[in-house]
Amino acid sequence: MQKPTRRLMTALLLGASLALIGCGGDDDGGDNGSEANSSIVGTWTGHVNSTHAATLVLNSDNTAQWSTDDSNGIIGGNYSINGNQLIVALIVDGTTINLDLLVSGSSISGTGYNTKGEASSISLAKQ
Repeated sequence: MQKPTRRLMTALLLGASLALIGCGGDDDGGDNGSEANSSIVGTWTGHVNSTHAATLVLNSDNTAQWSTDDSNGIIGGNYSINGNQLIVALIVDGTTINLDLLVSGSSISGTGYNTKGEASSISLAKQ
């Protein structure tokens, strides 16, 4: 009578061990910040150097469009976010320029660089 009980206990312990191993961590790569991204997706408007009107559109596929009232059209690119740090990489005449920004609630601020490497102050609010 001990052998069936011992086998049953062994089977239960083995099953419990497999269940615990199967429940370990999330190893599917996660959502890569999609929750953070969803809070910044949309249209942001404001100013560059407090003088030029600016618009930044951040899409859910991590693409971005940038325009100012002193530029010729819309500049496209991509963005990435890590915590509250937002990096927008725009392609201008084959050159990548970066907007190094910080997100704080419904505002974004930071520094942008033109193709000559000159810095500009950026301040935007979510629309």
